[in-house]
Amino acid sequence: MGESLEDVYDAYREDPAFADLRTTGIVLVPGDGHRAPNIMIVGEAPGATENTAVRPFVGASGRILRSLIEDVAELDSSEYFITNVVKYRPPGNRTPYPEEVDASIPYLRREWTALGCPSVLVAVGGTALSALAPSLSGITKLAGRPHDLPGARRLWPMIHPRWAINNPERQEALEQHWNQFRLWYNETGLH
Repeated sequence: MGESLEDVYDAYREDPAFADLRTTGIVLVPGDGHRAPNIMIVGEAPGATENTAVRPFVGASGRILRSLIEDVAELDSSEYFITNVVKYRPPGNRTPYPEEVDASIPYLRREWTALGCPSVLVAVGGTALSALAPSLSGITKLAGRPHDLPGARRLWPMIHPRWAINNPERQEALEQHWNQFRLWYNETGLH
């Protein structure tokens, strides 16, 4: 049997590359969801609310994202797993440094493998896009459309919900992207 998610997270906790992120009060925020999903949704890094709850995407951006996932894309919790590239909250809620992202990518791959290699990946924001598909860039121009990856996998870049907080026009764009995802996903017969 392969490596478990707990094994991946234990190894991440021990990695000296993240020593600067493991400060007082900062905890590893593991992924959350079904352990054999069709879809792996990947964000950037936890924020303050996620660090306190020890669960990804539960703050302001997370409430928007979870609404998009459940209400617009109409995904059942058994269909997806949600995680972040970097598993610790960066100080001051800053964007993770490139070296933190680079050090996290092998763990993200191990996490994906421990989940049974879901065939659909959703990159929420530019950091997640660069981690999952370094050859792609420009989250705003790529968002809301599927892109083929090696191994018969599909990647859906999505704009981070933080972009739409307090802006109804941007919220509509996010809803359109997740509605496109829903239409595509229903056509695939994966669920």
